[in-house]
Amino acid sequence: MVKHGFYDFLNWFDERAWYPLGRIVGGTVYPGLMITSGSIHYVLSLLNIPTNIRDVCVFLAPLFSGLTAIATYLLTKELWSTGAGLFAAGFISIVPGYISRSVAGSYDNEGIAIFALMFTYYLWIKSVKTGSMYWAAMTALSYFYMVIFISFLSNGLQLDYDDNINFSRCIFSLFPKNIRAGVYFFSINSLTVSKSILLLTK
Repeated sequence: MVKHGFYDFLNWFDERAWYPLGRIVGGTVYPGLMITSGSIHYVLSLLNIPTNIRDVCVFLAPLFSGLTAIATYLLTKELWSTGAGLFAAGFISIVPGYISRSVAGSYDNEGIAIFALMFTYYLWIKSVKTGSMYWAAMTALSYFYMVIFISFLSNGLQLDYDDNINFSRCIFSLFPKNIRAGVYFFSINSLTVSKSILLLTK
């Protein structure tokens, strides 16, 4: 993707995978991992920091595991207290299942998806508690970032958004003063899903 671009990645057909049928790689993988790696490599190149895309991929999971601990702290602090947040961050940093997916060289969706999940929960709780349009917009964008790691294929994306938007509508209805944030959240979700489906079917 770094060498040939995003559209060539979406249309990439690997005749050696799933032999003898071949595989349309861009349409059968969740592109979040590759988009994140390519974006970090692009930003480092803009800052004139010479690096290889392979190095970015190797150290991506450990970087995001540290960010996961921070996101877990923020979420638990928002729900309970600062002390509980510190305990939660400590606990998630020693979970064996997550450690095995966040070591250097482990290039898999779970290395970043857990961070995206925790950060989206934090922003969602923040938007529900404050009713702020800013936090609702950040929640919607973070939610879209999370979805590209777990269900980016067009049908899965649509179903995932439909289910979660309906669930969120029920939750926001329990907090009438925050309906403005809920409407903003739904609007941005609808925009991102429609743009993504157009991108995949282009």
